[in-house]
Amino acid sequence: MGKAGAGVRFSVMSFNIRGSRFADGANVWPQRRTLNVATILKYAPDIIGFQEVQRGNLVAYAGHLTAYDCQLGRAGVLRGEAEERVAIYWKRDRFERVDGGSFFLSETPDRWSRGWGANLTRVANWVRLRCRLTGHAILTLNTHLDHESHLARLEGSRLIVRRLDALARDDDGAIVVTGDFNDPAVAQPSLEQPAGRAHAIFTAAGFRDTFIEAGYVDGPEVHTFHKFEGPARAPYGLRIDWVLVRDGAQQVRTRALSIVQDAAPPLYPSDHYPVLAALELAPRVAG
Repeated sequence: MGKAGAGVRFSVMSFNIRGSRFADGANVWPQRRTLNVATILKYAPDIIGFQEVQRGNLVAYAGHLTAYDCQLGRAGVLRGEAEERVAIYWKRDRFERVDGGSFFLSETPDRWSRGWGANLTRVANWVRLRCRLTGHAILTLNTHLDHESHLARLEGSRLIVRRLDALARDDDGAIVVTGDFNDPAVAQPSLEQPAGRAHAIFTAAGFRDTFIEAGYVDGPEVHTFHKFEGPARAPYGLRIDWVLVRDGAQQVRTRALSIVQDAAPPLYPSDHYPVLAALELAPRVAG
């Protein structure tokens, strides 16, 4: 299995793919499916946190993401007959699943439920992966917070932090969180926004934002949700898709971060840009 003291480099993508059953005009799933899959394969992330995964998306991924294993997690959002999942995929030649599970973002997380005034039932999906080469364990969680209830976003974030604290083990090298948080990383003065930020809840719990750690700064022109408009979307500072990291037994470092803007207008892979983080897990330095 290799030496657990050795470092390991890996990439993580967070991607709200926009489900396969939405009426999106030119960007309906059958029209953008090839571009969506090609974008994922081009960057070939080692670990992916997908949001809004519906059955049509799964069919396409089963046929093309053949280098990956996945944990779908429990279904949350139900739009008519369209279930949505916050699935986690990983390259099977690099990682093996140790354990995993999922829970609902509500006051009763262990049964199907919605909480704190959420418009839709939301889920957090987690998996512990072990690097086949070095033996490092990485606790990974993926989620999609509610788009309407700000209270649900705040309380859901607090629940995720508590659950991760409880799930973490001494041999976990690091914790990685991906998701569509439906909440700007920082408040924009030009927008009417409620007080409190989901982002601050995670950073107060020791999580670091890979976008910031890579040296970037938030502003009105920085966003990850573009509504199938790409660069034509007016700047409004909604960077709502993040890759967060926290050290465990090892140190996790951000080597690079990109907000992937690949497109073939009028087609886009999704109405969100995927976020891709290049990470390194390294031994802690004694001192």
